Amino acid sequence: MDKDENKWSRERTLWEKNGPDIGIIAVSVIFLGLTVMAAGFVLFKPEVPGLNKLFTTPPAPPPQPSFDQKFHYSVPGESEIRLYPGKPVQLPPPPPAKPAETKK
Repeated sequence: MDKDENKWSRERTLWEKNGPDIGIIAVSVIFLGLTVMAAGFVLFKPEVPGLNKLFTTPPAPPPQPSFDQKFHYSVPGESEIRLYPGKPVQLPPPPPAKPAETKK
């Protein structure tokens, strides 16, 4: 640059005139592209090794008997019943009811 040339009086170049606008447009295009790629990734779920497992539901665990099952009843007066695996227990029948005595 010569000593006589003043940078404020000369005509500005394309980058000096339109640099901020070009920068804003470039950043907008980059983020628009990232948004479109993210939306495509979420909507179409590409088969990327390792990442496709994120979108599948895990398999259900195999059914196993619980050794301490509890049934909770919401009806007042009901109690908790514990069930243990094995043969059902046959309870003896209740004794017959005695007839009520009448007064004479």
